[in-house]
Amino acid sequence: MYIKNQLFTNADTLEEYLFDFELGTPSDIIKNLNATIAAELKADATFQKEYAAQTNDEDRLALYTDECLIRLKDKLLSQFDAFEVMKSQLSGIKNGTKSLLYDMSDLY
Repeated sequence: MYIKNQLFTNADTLEEYLFDFELGTPSDIIKNLNATIAAELKADATFQKEYAAQTNDEDRLALYTDECLIRLKDKLLSQFDAFEVMKSQLSGIKNGTKSLLYDMSDLY
């Protein structure tokens, strides 16, 4: 994991940072989105079928984790115009207003 201060808008960079910042403290925005995603996956028959078809717990966990990350990235991209990493924090920016998404400052 290498986290550098930067402003970005692309999906690939966001996905990388979401993976890295999972170790940090999520904001209420992230907690609420994760709860929404968990409910969506529970109600998604196609996902549930694929999940049940996995042969072991490790494969099920990988599938669930990957799908959650993809959905979280998509929801954040639709909610914010840009993202910023600064001083061990990941923020979303909408109309010039920053919203904290994750904080890793307590890990350092």
